[in-house]
Amino acid sequence: MKKLFIGLLLVFIVAGVSLFLFRTSDLEKCKDIVLSHPNVNPNDYVYIKDVQGKGHCVLKEDIVKEQELRKRPDWDAMVEQRRKDSADGSRISNLKNILVFELSRYKAKFSAYPKELSDLNTLLCSDSDPKKCPERLDYNENTQAYNLIYIDTSNPSNEKSFSHYYYAVKLDSTGRVRAYHLGVSLESSGAQIKHYLNQDSDFNSNATGWLRGFSGGDSQPCSQDDSGVACYDVKVEE
Repeated sequence: MKKLFIGLLLVFIVAGVSLFLFRTSDLEKCKDIVLSHPNVNPNDYVYIKDVQGKGHCVLKEDIVKEQELRKRPDWDAMVEQRRKDSADGSRISNLKNILVFELSRYKAKFSAYPKELSDLNTLLCSDSDPKKCPERLDYNENTQAYNLIYIDTSNPSNEKSFSHYYYAVKLDSTGRVRAYHLGVSLESSGAQIKHYLNQDSDFNSNATGWLRGFSGGDSQPCSQDDSGVACYDVKVEE
């Protein structure tokens, strides 16, 4: 009996020490949040890792809310909507922060915009081997759209593709590109994406005869052959 009591006591001691170390670890890893927000109670946060192994400091009450949401019958639809909003947010961000920026750089360097969006590859990466480039643009003959591809150079087989980006151009009398129309098809036109669609160009470069023209309307994808429900577009003209 005495041995059993000692054994149980050791179990409780080890469990208590483990819990203390876990909580200390949580508080230590989340200290940046606590330091930047003096009024925050550090005990309100817990440190967890996502499926990719990346750590996050999360409010305990948010975890409780998430658990309650999972009980709802429309939980799967909510998750799918989140996925669509996240994917569309990345597509729009890539268009605005990478493609438009690189088009401006190209214009500054060559005094005109490129005829093909894939011409930006010379700016995105100077290496002749695409597998050594972290970013590149590929043209798809079937969809007549461009795919923006991210490559993990340490593991070339690991790549992410964002599609479909449409690029129409207006040529001047010398054949140089003086204006462009850039768009990407979106999976959702819900509340999270609506404010972006309210601020885009809604231009129809197909109706005006531009090379590779498309409709940038909010009620359909950039191409009838493309999947999606809306087209986010940007028009830039001198």
